[in-house]
Amino acid sequence: MKITYDLEVLPPRKGPAGGRSEETLALVAFLAGKQKNMKIDYDDPRECKRKYDTLRNYRRVNKLQEVFDLYKVDSSIVIIRTKKPGKKKAAPGVTSTEGSGAE
Repeated sequence: MKITYDLEVLPPRKGPAGGRSEETLALVAFLAGKQKNMKIDYDDPRECKRKYDTLRNYRRVNKLQEVFDLYKVDSSIVIIRTKKPGKKKAAPGVTSTEGSGAE
């Protein structure tokens, strides 16, 4: 093992800041906006498949299955908003008692 301090030039970081891909950053921006859908086109079908898997994994890990759907067509990824993130509906027949003074 070798430890070095006070380097003259630091080695560059790998990948984008925070480890998020360009596609993931675009997806986060899409979800923050009001657009209903988006499409990402690629020149290479293999790159498209890889990025599709990245976005599917992001969706699964962050439990966003109800927020958006995505699918791959040829060399494109299509993303469709299914509902606004962060808004949860109460179950039918359930009312909130907050602020009503009922205890």
